[in-house]
Amino acid sequence: MEISLVIPVWNDPDGLKRLLRQVDAFAIFKEVIVCDDASDNEYDFASWELSPEFQGKIIHLRSEVQRGAGHGRNIGLARATGDYLIFFDSDDLFEAGFLQIVAALAQPDIAPDFDFCIFRHHDSRMLSLGQTGTFSKEEQLWQAVQAEEAPRLLDSSQILKLCSLAAYPWNKIYRTAFLKQHDLRCTELPVHNDIELHWTSFLRAEAVLCTSVIGATHFVAMNGERLTNRRNDERIRVFEAFENVRSCMARIPPARRLRFLEPFLLFARNLMSWIGENMDEDHHDEMIRRSQEFFLDGLDTDLMTLLAYRNPALAGSINTLLAQGKLG
Repeated sequence: MEISLVIPVWNDPDGLKRLLRQVDAFAIFKEVIVCDDASDNEYDFASWELSPEFQGKIIHLRSEVQRGAGHGRNIGLARATGDYLIFFDSDDLFEAGFLQIVAALAQPDIAPDFDFCIFRHHDSRMLSLGQTGTFSKEEQLWQAVQAEEAPRLLDSSQILKLCSLAAYPWNKIYRTAFLKQHDLRCTELPVHNDIELHWTSFLRAEAVLCTSVIGATHFVAMNGERLTNRRNDERIRVFEAFENVRSCMARIPPARRLRFLEPFLLFARNLMSWIGENMDEDHHDEMIRRSQEFFLDGLDTDLMTLLAYRNPALAGSINTLLAQGKLG
């Protein structure tokens, strides 16, 4: 398999050096596209003890102004020439299981035209508690689809379960032509830029593989200046991503659109609550207003009636937000 690796990075020389040294040892990627989002200092790959052969595979793209990780992923995708592609964050690491996944996908009995393969990961917050994998709700989704080590195609009901996983860009190996054919991309936002890519990938995909193998560890710093910790009004721009997903939904067949509507609305409603709990109080009123507008613009009486029949708890939560202005 010819795989392109796309790494957006901003002011993270230590993380990027750690990741590139690991990737150099793996020796499986056709090219490594480092997308520098106007870091304060340029990265000196020649001094990082990387093999000469690997250094020849690095394509360094640098933005002159900071535009966010979504922009970095998009320009990396545009440059990618591998048949397959994975986006990866500079402060994360692959697990040995990733090599197992790649080897399995290269077997002749795996459909070469799969759109993407989604895999499990460790979350550093769970590892700090002595637990493997990620949060219990996500692990329950993996159990619900009965994922196994050998990659296999998901049926339509299983796809509707796994699309509800947290919207990460680095837990999927994509077929590059699939992304480019459907113009799938990240929203160019400071945070929440991966929501559009995650959901539109599921909306457009015809062949989704899954494997229970853990392919990566996601490291989350609990303080500092990383994107995870931002509490300001940048969070409100999540609605740009939501609208782009909704626009994609409008372009797919109605029956397929209805199947995805409930899990997407549940995802959006839960994320609104999370943002409300993790942003400065000065921005709560605006967040509530935008949340109410999102549901008022997208749900007519017929859709709300259908949603109340399928998922009364979700419909009730949306009505509470609309009537009482409560995000939580």
